[in-house]
Amino acid sequence: MHRTAHWSVGPAEHRGVPGWLLVWARTHTAGFDVVDREALREFGEVLGDTTRALKEVVGTEKVYVAVFGDKQEHTHALLMARPPGLDPGRNGASLLTDFQDLRSPELCRSVATAVGDRLELARQKPNSR
Repeated sequence: MHRTAHWSVGPAEHRGVPGWLLVWARTHTAGFDVVDREALREFGEVLGDTTRALKEVVGTEKVYVAVFGDKQEHTHALLMARPPGLDPGRNGASLLTDFQDLRSPELCRSVATAVGDRLELARQKPNSR
């Protein structure tokens, strides 16, 4: 969907929720503590750009970022656009375990494509932030 020198962004297909994306290191690293400074700087830019694109595409006010690394020993983060109109009792960390009714794998891929398109446009306009 979108690649930079150090990071890839794509749909979190294992979750299948529209607006949930993964950002992962393009080279193998086992945590942010071993990622070099240039890649860390770029990670911040990727998070900011992707969050802005998700807000535009999904129409959400919040994008959550989760980093665990317990199941996969590879540096990655899960970005979760909070669905507009979601019951406030499901906000925050509870969404990590209570998302099954939000699944729509096809819509997940189409939202990811739209976000990728916006990220590519932003890359072509370097002063768009």
